[in-house]
Amino acid sequence: MIEGISVMLILGVLAVFAAPRFSSSSTYPVVGARDVGMSIARQIQLRAMQQEFPLGVCNALHIAPSRLGGSDTQECAGNQPSNRTDVLDLENESITISSSIASVSFDLLGRPFSMDGTTRLCTGVGGCKISFMKGGASSSFCLNGEGYFDDLCSG
Repeated sequence: MIEGISVMLILGVLAVFAAPRFSSSSTYPVVGARDVGMSIARQIQLRAMQQEFPLGVCNALHIAPSRLGGSDTQECAGNQPSNRTDVLDLENESITISSSIASVSFDLLGRPFSMDGTTRLCTGVGGCKISFMKGGASSSFCLNGEGYFDDLCSG
């Protein structure tokens, strides 16, 4: 009887962890892309905060429908543009990115600014939302006016 209860307990625990994988497997690539995108955005923000003159093209986050990351200019990419760790390219993944901002630069405190450094960005309620979508699945993260990233967007 103890063996039977043990087997049922183990099967119950396995079912709790395995059931979501079978029911909504289409959300995993989207959530994974969101997590990588947020990590890259933080990487670019930290790089900008460590520079003497942070505002500029090479220390900015650029967002396009299939790409998120650093600038793709030769000046910023260097000799090996294919080995960059600050770019998420989703062109072959059929995941699209949408955002209320196309490019954002960061000051020494990590706060988001326009590319010319004159306007603070993402200061409204909820900040700037960056969404990743594939089919009916979507996931997003937000950047607020003080430079904090959050995967639980409010507002």
